[in-house]
Amino acid sequence: MTIPGDSTESTPEPSPFAASTASRKRKRSSPAGPTTREYGFMRDTGEHDTARFVGSSSGIHFIRNVHMRIARKNAHTSSTRPLREMVPGEDDQLRQRDAQCNTSLWTENEVGDAAQVASFDQLVHWSKSYFETWHPILPFLHGPDVLRIFEAVSQGGLSSLDKHDGVILRSVLSICLADSRQSAPFQDQIPRELVYKSVDHAVMCSQFALQQPASIRATQAALSIQLFLISFLCLNAASRLGGLLSLGLPLAIRDDDVDVCYPGEEHHGVSTASDDGDKRLRLLAYMSKHARIRGLILELRNKSIPVRHDTPERSIAVQTELAKWANEIQDTVEAGDSVDDRGLASSHISSGHRSILLLSKYESTISLNRPMIASDPSTPHWGAAMQSCISAAKSICITMKRHLQQHQAEDNRLTVPMLWPAYIWAAWISAFVLAFAAFEQQMPMKTALRHIESSKEVLRHFAARNTSWPEYCLSAIDELTLAVEELSQTSRESFPRSTVYSAVPESRETGRHAHAAVSRPAAPPVVTSSTGIHNASDPALSQDAYNLNPTAEILVAAAPGVDGWFGI
Repeated sequence: MTIPGDSTESTPEPSPFAASTASRKRKRSSPAGPTTREYGFMRDTGEHDTARFVGSSSGIHFIRNVHMRIARKNAHTSSTRPLREMVPGEDDQLRQRDAQCNTSLWTENEVGDAAQVASFDQLVHWSKSYFETWHPILPFLHGPDVLRIFEAVSQGGLSSLDKHDGVILRSVLSICLADSRQSAPFQDQIPRELVYKSVDHAVMCSQFALQQPASIRATQAALSIQLFLISFLCLNAASRLGGLLSLGLPLAIRDDDVDVCYPGEEHHGVSTASDDGDKRLRLLAYMSKHARIRGLILELRNKSIPVRHDTPERSIAVQTELAKWANEIQDTVEAGDSVDDRGLASSHISSGHRSILLLSKYESTISLNRPMIASDPSTPHWGAAMQSCISAAKSICITMKRHLQQHQAEDNRLTVPMLWPAYIWAAWISAFVLAFAAFEQQMPMKTALRHIESSKEVLRHFAARNTSWPEYCLSAIDELTLAVEELSQTSRESFPRSTVYSAVPESRETGRHAHAAVSRPAAPPVVTSSTGIHNASDPALSQDAYNLNPTAEILVAAAPGVDGWFGI
């Protein structure tokens, strides 16, 4: 009888080559490990049978990680300042706290007597921002049909419309009236009956649209309400409505399951010369491709942990897709930089939409690299991801500041207002990244605060919309930066120089930098310090030169035989 684990039977000893091969297979097939994992969070509301789950894609894992690191340092100081950690999507909690759901959305100066009849020209003027800003990205309405609605209501009032058309009219004009708070106010009051009275009023109207038989008109009406909720930053309610519309959540329907071609890229028939002739659809194509890339990032970083396959190879594939898209939009976003703006005429993409494209590129870079900067700071993966996020966050702040300066008007209004909700998310996450980078002594505090101020200017611009989320973000950023400033001052007194991490790990056996087994020229070591990434053999090189591809060496080390790239 033999005892397991104590058998004296001879067994063939595996060869070193077989062990090496098995090790390589495990490395290539196993997930990237905890360094790239983000987790959701179940909030305890304190009420019986009531809980709120916050998904990992919201950034909650990163935010909580930042707060915990600050709290650990606070343990050695007298400061006990609490930090806010709500994230986009929890806006319904702010509205519930402030009792805004059933509060009137408009002031007496914005809406007038319900008996007032609006003319066709007035309706066209009031709806201008919708068709200039929202419609090019989300063209689910038919322009001529909307003009027909305007003509009907100018002749017979709101009662002359069917319920679907009435919902569409209210959604369009409500969005535009809110937009006017960030740009030039309307000279004439909008009749009270042509806009939603409150958020609850809009949600109640969506119930009618969902109860009707399935049709394009009913779907358009429901989508218009969802867009209104998004424009008012009621993201949680808009998300629930989107699920009821059966349009699918980002992780529920894969792009492979939808057989749709991008404008100008027809694959179901013979392409003609006119396929790419309508440049008005170029923005739609760009944003559709970006939506696919955001889905790839969610699949890679934020899918349910048991079925998440976050491998180095897949990470490089997503980075490549993002780099390809960034290169595709480059000519368009740079076309309008000239003074005479000749690029606008050639691309049919406005300066506001060009800013949105740039913002989308940088924001995606942060989302792709964010899990790593919430991991162990002693690893080279952390340093590379941190520098990518710093570069993207700074670029977001610079892009937004440039837009503010170019289109500044009176009373914090803009001639080309920043209406897209992603501006708020980008401003908020960029401020957190930069404050965290300064806290970890990866960039100077003064530089971080200068860029953070640009993000706060955008939030102040959005605050004119009279929603809760921008004010909450401003308070959260102020609390975070104040805590970081205090703790950084303490750290500088105790540790005058920051820790330097090598981007190329050292081998324990030889003490030399361990490179992947690929044929490539020898490269000087790259190090990360409080002033950014530097080439040890050429200190005169600027940080921006390395921000173009700070993770290349790391990706090679993580995935032998594969060269890599990029990151919002």
